[in-house]
Amino acid sequence: MSLSDRIRPNCEAAPWVVEEVKKLERENAALKAKVEVIVQNYEDYKAENAALNETARKHVAAYYELLDENTALRKQLKEAQP
Repeated sequence: MSLSDRIRPNCEAAPWVVEEVKKLERENAALKAKVEVIVQNYEDYKAENAALNETARKHVAAYYELLDENTALRKQLKEAQP
């Protein structure tokens, strides 16, 4: 039960106070909804970022494998030359 539902106008608070509380409750609900969207977007970003990081790790590993292979081939070529 919200605060605005528990306040009795003209008894516990002036009518304008009750209306102000209702307004603040609506604003609070709207802000909470925005926060939920932001949190969901953040979670989506984290998942996408993790996938991109994994892809980048694989590319770096492949690069180093090619670099090692290239280094070995250069060494063989150098040793084969008279």
